[in-house]
This record gives sequence, C-alpha cells and structure tokens, in this order.
Amino acid sequence: MRRVVVIGAGAAGLAAARGLAGGGCAVTVLDAGSRPGGRLASADVDGVVFDPAGTLVATADRHVLALLAEVGATDRLIALGARGVAQTCRGRTALVDASSRLGVARIPGVRPLDALRLVRLDRLLARYARHLDPDAPERGAPLDDRSLRDFATLYFGRSVAERWIGPVATVGTGNRVEDASRLLFLLRAASHRAASLAALRGGVGRLLADAASGLDVRLGARATSLTSLDDGGFEVAFETDAGAGHAPADAVVLANAAPDALALAGGALSTAERDYLDGVAYAPCVALTLGFARRPFEAPRRIGVPQADGWPLDALVLLPAEAAEGLPAEGGLAVAVASAEWAERHAGAPDDVVAKDLAGVLSRLVPGTRHAAAFGQVTRFAAAMPRFDVGHFRRLADFRRVLDDRRAEGRRLYFAGDHLAGPWLDAALGSGRRAARDVLADLAP
Repeated sequence: MRRVVVIGAGAAGLAAARGLAGGGCAVTVLDAGSRPGGRLASADVDGVVFDPAGTLVATADRHVLALLAEVGATDRLIALGARGVAQTCRGRTALVDASSRLGVARIPGVRPLDALRLVRLDRLLARYARHLDPDAPERGAPLDDRSLRDFATLYFGRSVAERWIGPVATVGTGNRVEDASRLLFLLRAASHRAASLAALRGGVGRLLADAASGLDVRLGARATSLTSLDDGGFEVAFETDAGAGHAPADAVVLANAAPDALALAGGALSTAERDYLDGVAYAPCVALTLGFARRPFEAPRRIGVPQADGWPLDALVLLPAEAAEGLPAEGGLAVAVASAEWAERHAGAPDDVVAKDLAGVLSRLVPGTRHAAAFGQVTRFAAAMPRFDVGHFRRLADFRRVLDDRRAEGRRLYFAGDHLAGPWLDAALGSGRRAARDVLADLAP
C-alpha cells in the first residue's frame, strides 16, 4: 500500500486525504493546530461551538455539496434565500437580488443605465468560456491582465463595479477591487450565476471535523523538515508535545499556506517554484463574533459592505442558532468581519478596543446587537486569505507548468490550498481533490 503524508488539516488537506484514502493509499495528515479545519476550525466559548469568521457557502459549491454527501450531512445546508443577501449604501442597508439585470438595477447606488450594460456579461462569459474552469483556474491566465475595478468600470460602468461586481468577487475574501484580477470575478460568475448563499447547521468547522473522522490526523504535529530519499520518496520529520517523530512517504502533499510550504520544502524546489510561493500575498482577517441567547434580528443574512462606502467592515453575517452548537433555539450569532485595510491598521490593537469599534459599527447597521450579546470573541488571522491581484493567475500558470515537468521527472511532491484555486472554501476543497487525483495517477502501478 502506498504511503502519503499530507501536511495541513485545513479544507484542502482534508479533501486531499479523503481522496487518497478512497484511492487505497495509507494517509497520514500532520497539522500543528489543536482542531482540524485550519483557519476554518470551530471556536468554543462557554460551550457554544461556532465558526469564528461566519463562513458561508453557496448552493453551487460542487465540492462542498460533495463533501456533505460523503459525510451524510446533506440536510445541514440552510439556504438563505431571496431575503438572505443585503448590502449597505451610504450607511443604509437594503436587500439585494442580483439574479437578473433588473435586480442589479435596483441595488442602491447602481445607475439604471449602467445596469443595462450588463447584457454584455453573458457575451463575455461565452467568449471566455474555454478559459473559465474553477478547478483549473490557471487556464484563465490570458485574462489576468486587468484589475477588477478597471474591467468592470470599462464594460459596465463605475456604479456596477462598486455596488455589484466588486462585492460579488471580493466580499469576505480580503481582496481589493482596485488590485484584484478581473479573472476572480469571471470565474465566480461563470459557475455561480444562479446560486444563493447558504449556512451550514453546526457550521463549516463541524463539517471539516466530520471530514477528518476516520483519517489518521495527527493534531499538534508540526512538520519540521522534508528529506528526499533515494527511492524517490520522502521522510517528513515532525514535532509534538510528546517529542519528535518521522513519517516515511511515497508522496507528500503540501496543503499548508504558501510561506509554510516554502519554508518546509524549499530545498526540494526549483527557483521558479520558490519564486511563486514567495510571491503569494495574504490578507489579514479580524472578526468579532457576538452570540445571543435571544437574537435581535429576524432572519439569517449576509450584509455586504462595498469598499466604496469606506466603512471599517467588509461584511456582516447574521446566523440562526442552528448554525452553531450550544445556543438556545431562539438565539443566534452576528459576525462582523473587518475590511483588510482596517485589519492591517489595527493589527496591534487590544481585543477590547477591536471589539468596541466593530460592535459600534455593527449596532449602527443592525440595531439591538450591541448590548444584547451573551458573549463576544475577537478572532485574528495575520494571513487569512490569499490575494488574487492582477498577475497572480499568470504566475500560477507558470507554477503549474513547472509542477507538471517535475511530476514527469518522477518527483512525488504535490501542492494544495486556496492560493492555487481561489479565496473560497469550495476552491480549497477542489484544490485538495485535484492534488489527490494527481497523486493517484502518478502512483498507479
């Protein structure tokens, strides 16, 4: 039986491990954290288990739906529905329905004449269809030549760029409209035009914990070195509280963040591979989660906050009690996710200062939330989401070509992660599945 070590028990690593185990490999997953799921792992405050960043999925997320089916949890999907998406405009909040050009035209701040220009979108998607594969986004490298803001303003007008296309591609990702590649939006639009947002009963962290069940996942195990062996395999050294250990492998999947993958495997990589990993930029995340024994809002909802509004928030997520564990049925969660710029400026601020500032903004947009909370928690990630600025997909295409060359030479070192696919859970899962397919193809007798 072929032995494979996966570094990282986040979404990509767990997807890779499940695919490899299903293909008959003996898989060991090493992760330095205390819970599976990486930055999407559940948090626990006074017995309430929840997703600290209010992660949502979409009804068109194929890999999320597949994982739900694998673990027997298809009934956990909670579609937010027509009233589940809202957006701010100059301090006011309104429901948004962007399923049609008429719906886009009704988004506050969108000029009707600009909305009419959206007839061009279907033509563009048809023209670019051969480049738009969310499971192989590097195929879109020829389109990675213009920022999202410049592209959207040119084709559809500034108001559509700021109030619809920009938020569709960037809310919840830490990417900036003025820097992000237009390909980020085109990939999403091609596969998610008719999708609606959804929450998961028990949260995304619970789903990833279920995905880890049955696998050999070693938590608290920090990989420290990767040594190539004469037979083409590797030996992975790691450290735990109990001491040092090692795991031999016929293949290794690096499903950790790009800087960590570079630090671990740099000696086994070419200059081009090191340059790509070294060039991956990440956006920070700061989020405030408030838990309520009795929620002060009526329905689950995501409230997008366009960057043009200048607020310190990127998004607000309002969730029912069933999206967590341990809350009373009439309870709920409100998650305020700071903008990447605000998170950068307040990286050194104490938690109580961050909580006060974000709670103040939250209470202005969702009245009643400030003083009714049973608990509050600030969550920080210095490097939360990969940034897909203009040029990232072109560098990714070059990286993939080098990986294919090294695979052809017999090297059995693979990569998975959201930085290879997109700043969404579904993209991370798809990246892990892709890595598993590559490993199985190369290790086949």
